[in-house]
Amino acid sequence: MRKRAWVALALCALAGQALGQGFLSELLLDPPSTDNGQEFVEIQAAPNFNFSGWWFLVIEGDGTGGGVIDVALNLSSYSTGANGLLLIRDSGTVLQPPPDPDTNVVIFDFNPDIENGTNTYVLGFGGTFTVGQDLDAGNDGTLDGPLPDFTTVDAVSYKEFDGTPDDEHEYADDLGGTALGRFESYTPDALHRIRCGSNALLWAGGVVTGTSPGPYNWDTLQMFGWQTIGVNSPPTLNPGNLNYSIVDCDGDCVSDFIEGDRDDDGIIDDCDACPDDPDNDADGDGVCGDVDNCPDVSNKDQSDRDGDGAGDACDGCPDDPNKTEEGACGCGVSDDDTDGDGTPDCNDGCPDDPNKTEEGACGCGVSDDDTDGDGTPDCNDGCPDDPNKTEEGACGCGVSDDDTDGDGTPDCNDGCPDDPNKTEEGACGCGVSDEDTDGDGTPDCNDGCPDDPNKTEEGACGCGVSDDDTDGDGTPDCNDGCPDDPNKTEEGACGCGVSDDDTDGDGTPDCNDGCPDDPNKTEEGACGCGVSDDDTDGDGTPDCNDGCPDDPNKTEEGACGCGVSDDDTDGDGVADCVDNCPDVPNPGQEDSDENGVGDACESGGDCTGLEFLQMGCKLHLDNSITVVSKLFNGRPGTTVTFRLDDNPMTDFPRVVKDNGRAKVKFFRIPNGRHFVDLVECGVEASITCGPQP
Repeated sequence: MRKRAWVALALCALAGQALGQGFLSELLLDPPSTDNGQEFVEIQAAPNFNFSGWWFLVIEGDGTGGGVIDVALNLSSYSTGANGLLLIRDSGTVLQPPPDPDTNVVIFDFNPDIENGTNTYVLGFGGTFTVGQDLDAGNDGTLDGPLPDFTTVDAVSYKEFDGTPDDEHEYADDLGGTALGRFESYTPDALHRIRCGSNALLWAGGVVTGTSPGPYNWDTLQMFGWQTIGVNSPPTLNPGNLNYSIVDCDGDCVSDFIEGDRDDDGIIDDCDACPDDPDNDADGDGVCGDVDNCPDVSNKDQSDRDGDGAGDACDGCPDDPNKTEEGACGCGVSDDDTDGDGTPDCNDGCPDDPNKTEEGACGCGVSDDDTDGDGTPDCNDGCPDDPNKTEEGACGCGVSDDDTDGDGTPDCNDGCPDDPNKTEEGACGCGVSDEDTDGDGTPDCNDGCPDDPNKTEEGACGCGVSDDDTDGDGTPDCNDGCPDDPNKTEEGACGCGVSDDDTDGDGTPDCNDGCPDDPNKTEEGACGCGVSDDDTDGDGTPDCNDGCPDDPNKTEEGACGCGVSDDDTDGDGVADCVDNCPDVPNPGQEDSDENGVGDACESGGDCTGLEFLQMGCKLHLDNSITVVSKLFNGRPGTTVTFRLDDNPMTDFPRVVKDNGRAKVKFFRIPNGRHFVDLVECGVEASITCGPQP
């Protein structure tokens, strides 16, 4: 009961006098970047108001420190300026926008800076306060009692959003002020008192953006209060200048932005003489446009003789209730266009025919079209699509009745319109007689032998001569040199009755060919039919009998095969081509290490005698090169030494891999020709590398 009693007293005091004497106007508590030098507190009261005995307090609300006074600023030496504003800031740096020259600006270093967490901000008079004084000893979120000898004029608080459980305390409600609570996703950086004239209306605030010394803008996604009055893009923080005041034409302290405006003319309905007329009585006759029967012509008396809803002052036909303009037919006569052809009935000779305005040759409702353009409208034309006829005639519309050959049959029915002797083409066609001179049933026009009753074509032998083919070979006897031989029409090389076939196609008929199936021979020769007598290597032995037909030195393969000599240089009975020591006699071919080199000529040591080097190089941008040398056929497990350009200082030892290979790279050496030696085995290779010319 004690808390309720003193809280009630605080509420009464705040409601009864605080806002009339002064109020907290604008606070920047957590500026972007550093706080020092940018924080400020703005207070509004009457012009030149002296704050003797007044205090500005900041009460901590975070955790276990709740109720402790962080800032206790005695305002006794301060007063408002001529505009009623006192701006307390902690630095004398330039502000943007600059304060009003009539604002009283004082410098007070908030040391320490005003905390950014949960706080309660208090303005009032009386009493004495010190930093560190604990007003909530039990830390239960309720002040221990009324502040001794102190009258609260204004108070506001909020809770920090820090992602931790809500263990913060607000005390503004204990003092009769505004407890804003905790915001969903942010902690306000600044607070701004929206005004209604000279009175405080409500708190707005949120997160601000910008850099020192301003201006600072509101983050429209993290702000509150502004939307309540219909402002979605609020002005910047404006320290030392009067705060934003709502637009309020009727003085009810409700923003015009959220009151009704039915006609969207920017004037709320309560202050709009014509709330449903966005033009607000454009003709100035005292009658709003939404009910004015002549909204653009002044007619205060609203006279309307014909009762058509259009005032006489703007009615072109004031005595015709159906028209307000004379139109095409004049007042008192309808401008109806029954057939919708664009010509009103009053001027239309065919008011029900959308295609005609005059009767024309065919009358209303019937088109006067002359489709074929022959001068006779379709309605009177027996052939409306034929420009040459108006009646069908013998041939019908679209077809001429002409009789070109004058035989009494019009061309449309005459199969031969240009032949006066025929009306059908017959066998020979128009213009040609169908006579049959030899009486063979084929008219002369189609008879190749019109005087030969046995033939209608000349055939191979001509008219009057038979085309018989006694031997049935397809060549008539009149042209067949062998009329009784179905396989020949000429005697040829072999005579009638004997084939001239050349089976092998060598140009000699089989009857005269000793090898009729061999196109390359007409006699058997040394190798017989079907086998060439060629001697490719020219050694006197034809290929058919030569074991090495491409080797002039051998007719048998021997030990080394064709094309390879069977010489035995060391005379050990093993030909050089298969001798693992061709220069050292070793008939047993011993090779203890099985490396392909006989023991008799093995060089010994770390070399196989079969080593060779493969070279490569890479050119760099500075024209230096890297030379790569690869060994092949080395003895696995042995160590060999690579040497560049006979310089022992370049020696690189390498162990030969199981595959008989080893590799060395000589990096960044001058371009040009270089030599690499395999020191132990006496093997050398070279390469030239450099820029292209």
